[in-house]
Amino acid sequence: MDYQAILDTVPTIIYVKDDKDPLAPVFYNKAWYEYTGVLPEDVKYGWEKVVHPQDIPRLRKEIRANVEKGNPYEIEVRILNKDTGRYRWFVARACPLVDETGKELWVGTLIDVHEAKMLLENTTAQYESEIETRTKRIKALEEELKIHQTGTQ
Repeated sequence: MDYQAILDTVPTIIYVKDDKDPLAPVFYNKAWYEYTGVLPEDVKYGWEKVVHPQDIPRLRKEIRANVEKGNPYEIEVRILNKDTGRYRWFVARACPLVDETGKELWVGTLIDVHEAKMLLENTTAQYESEIETRTKRIKALEEELKIHQTGTQ
């Protein structure tokens, strides 16, 4: 069975890292190359070209810390789409897998969560705006009440 062909049919981005360098994938499926435009010869560090520059330090730190402890990780990251030229939010999840020789591999996926994240941010901003508006209205009513109470005494 050709596992490469199987993984290339999956529309979700899949990656594999070995235990030598947790920041250098040794494999991506076809979905990664189609989404990012990174070339297969740049498999190890090509991700640095398409991950948002502000996310790279946090990504490096969190991945290293989790891999050193052997903990699965879940990290939000923005990745550049080659077709639109825009960044979209993804959740990177990976967990360790030990093969029959004892070699540790990290198998991960990148799931596009951009719409959900934007909806949450917009909803949160709307609620914060409504709270601010209502707080201002309450303060104005309190002032009116003070003026009214002071004027009737």
